[in-house]
Amino acid sequence: MDGPVQNAEATTPSTFNVHDDTKSNDQAESTTSEKVGLFQSIRQRATDSISHEDSTIPLAWQALLTGLVDALIYSRSQIWTGFQTGNMVQFSQNIAQFILPNAEKFPLLTLERSLSVSSFICGSFLGGKLGDRFGHSKRGWVAFSAFIQSCLLFGAAIMLLCKPEDMLPTIHYWPPIIVMTSLSMGMQSVSAQKLSSPAFATTVAFTATLTQIASDPFLFHLSLAPVEKARRDRRMFGIFMLCTGAGIAECFLYSRAGLRGGMTIAASFKMVQAILWFTAPRGQPVTANAQKK
Repeated sequence: MDGPVQNAEATTPSTFNVHDDTKSNDQAESTTSEKVGLFQSIRQRATDSISHEDSTIPLAWQALLTGLVDALIYSRSQIWTGFQTGNMVQFSQNIAQFILPNAEKFPLLTLERSLSVSSFICGSFLGGKLGDRFGHSKRGWVAFSAFIQSCLLFGAAIMLLCKPEDMLPTIHYWPPIIVMTSLSMGMQSVSAQKLSSPAFATTVAFTATLTQIASDPFLFHLSLAPVEKARRDRRMFGIFMLCTGAGIAECFLYSRAGLRGGMTIAASFKMVQAILWFTAPRGQPVTANAQKK
């Protein structure tokens, strides 16, 4: 009688081990399938197309960053990194100053303005070519583009953090700051422009937007059709966000953050931009004709 009981007792642990192994395998397979499902979901979301109609928040955030970054850099260097029209006019003046015999020369400003314009063009060119490759309206690309822009701004902020707050611009370290910031702004400009938003345009230059607001026949109409009201209000919202960004920059300059802290925060805000693009609602892809406008 003792023998069979002992054999049964001996086989019981092995049975339990089989059940434990089966349960462990099931849990491992469930975890693996969840990870695969999450990866596929993220990948699918990255390939979604977005439209400017459903991207008011990300585009407005870009307008705020334009005012913030441009005001911060201009406050110390007198160089625009986003508003390139002003740079081109001032650069032309600098060239004329070198031609005129009695005019005062500004070699550093001349160099920095030429670098700003050329870097902005390079950033737009790079963003345009990469957008052609990955899709200008694809969520994954616009989010990754914002990530690259953030890295460029962080590079500029790190260079500023390595110098005293009150140090004046010199040829030894300000040109690279101008280059990285202008590259970032150029990529931002083409990213918004390819979405073909009539309200936010490039989120960098707003002269055309001001003209559209001033010439809007429904500017002072309170009762409008939803489409016309949304178009007018988005343009005004873009201008408001641009000015708000410049005001925030001035607050940073008069606070303990200063220029260095302000640029670091601006780079962090640009990283938030990538998150906003990745969470923006899904929309219809823009057509090829719209992208050419």
